[in-house]
Amino acid sequence: MTRAVNNESVQVIVRCRPISEKELDAECTQVVNVFPKRGVIEVENPKAKGDNEKNKIFTYDGVYDWNSTQQSIYDETVRPLVASVLEGYNGCVFAYGQTGTGKTFTMEGEDDDENRGIIPRAFEQIWSHINRTTGVEFLVSVRYLEIYMEEIRDLLKAKNTKPLELREMAGQGVFVSHLHSQTCQSSADMIRAMKIGNHNRTTGATNMNEHSSRSHAIFQISIEMAETEKKSVKMGKLNLVDLAGSERQSKTGATGERLKEASKINKALSSLGNVIYALAENSAHIPYRDSKLTRLLQDSLGGNSKTIMIANIGPASMNYDETIITLRYAYRAKSIKNQPIKNEDVKDAKLTELQQEIERLRQLIMQKSNGKFNPDDLNGEIDDLEAESSDTEGEDDDEKQKEKKEKEKQLELSKMEIDELGKKLRGLEKQMVHGGKNIIDSVNENEIRLEQQRAEIAARKKREIEMQQQLELEEESCLELKQVFANLQQEVEFKREKLKRLHTKLQSIRQEIKDNHVEYLKERQELADSNDEAAMYVLPPYFSNILDITNIITW
Repeated sequence: MTRAVNNESVQVIVRCRPISEKELDAECTQVVNVFPKRGVIEVENPKAKGDNEKNKIFTYDGVYDWNSTQQSIYDETVRPLVASVLEGYNGCVFAYGQTGTGKTFTMEGEDDDENRGIIPRAFEQIWSHINRTTGVEFLVSVRYLEIYMEEIRDLLKAKNTKPLELREMAGQGVFVSHLHSQTCQSSADMIRAMKIGNHNRTTGATNMNEHSSRSHAIFQISIEMAETEKKSVKMGKLNLVDLAGSERQSKTGATGERLKEASKINKALSSLGNVIYALAENSAHIPYRDSKLTRLLQDSLGGNSKTIMIANIGPASMNYDETIITLRYAYRAKSIKNQPIKNEDVKDAKLTELQQEIERLRQLIMQKSNGKFNPDDLNGEIDDLEAESSDTEGEDDDEKQKEKKEKEKQLELSKMEIDELGKKLRGLEKQMVHGGKNIIDSVNENEIRLEQQRAEIAARKKREIEMQQQLELEEESCLELKQVFANLQQEVEFKREKLKRLHTKLQSIRQEIKDNHVEYLKERQELADSNDEAAMYVLPPYFSNILDITNIITW
């Protein structure tokens, strides 16, 4: 059974990295201004010819500059979403942006505690909750996949495994068939799984990023929960997505294999942009099927998930066009409405199957221990036969010895069978985690208090940003109502200024439409060019010769 809640917008966060040494050496200027208290990003156009082209302003649910910490981003944006997953909701966090803007740093971070990213911090929050929750059994499993060149690969398996296929079933939605699932008993187990996956993930060097991700990666966490007093199971699912960066061949210097990768990356991201645009415009048809990435993110965009989009940008003038594209996509994503549902009374839960199998094995072991061939009775019979054989001679003694050996064989088989069942039982019990174990009450109380304080701070900051944005809107709309004119000349001047502001706004909107159209044509042309160039690298020599001859004839 699922319980619906009200529509909920996709939460959009923008994070701007610091300007790099390489950009400073290239004499780039900083064109991005971040106003965290207002939730505003302002971008100066380095090629502006008129006022309407000069600055572009965007508002979001939250914005973070180069001084922001991994901890503050997690606490203020992601922590509440992970808490919802632990209540039985589906959740998704994905990082989007140009290559080299810090998406992987935001999602995965580094090994030191201060720079840990969203994914390891989510692990810590999940297990902190499990360890302090008494009277609940948990089954936690993870999967890790990448989409490379439009092929789905299992990152928890060896690299040479075959590409996996997407499937869709009623009630289950879109899923990847035969994707390996690993059961976890601790945060350390999850970190090990992430490191194995990262080792198997496809990366490569480009002009813009020495360790560029060449694939889209999705780390999936499934958490099944059952109170010991109840039979019903809740299930929360969390998708943590690190997208490959959008890139232009002219800037990355991609050739050969890197160019083919870039072509597939840009195509998938273009499909994602089309889905975001269609959802924002409430289109009748949403093109989820245009790529494997959009099919896998179907529930997260316009579906039944609580979703956070983190748009990563760079501040340098050389990346102005890419920054604007990212900010436009992010701004559109604010309009997407999801319908989050709590997954309760899950009928096909693995936890239920596990509990039933554990109970069956316990009953079986009990029956074997108390049945016809139980070890205690057989031991007693063997002792009796030994006593009897010592008092008898000849054929009777041989018969007793034969019977004794038969009983010993039965005893050995019975013990082996019970041991095997016990081993299987312990293996299944090990998969489940009993919440609230080995937790000191004082530590537990402190953790709960700290969690509440973090939630209150995050909620307060969110309210402050919303109030500030609302206040700015109201001030603009109420300015005319509050204005008192001493004479007609003052009123004319005021309305002339208002007309000038509205004209500038109109020009800015027209310029935005024009820029969008130019960008669309440019993106389309670049996509076509990169596809053509990528195709040339895979053409056999015979076809290349035919193309050369054709070009000569045409000339």
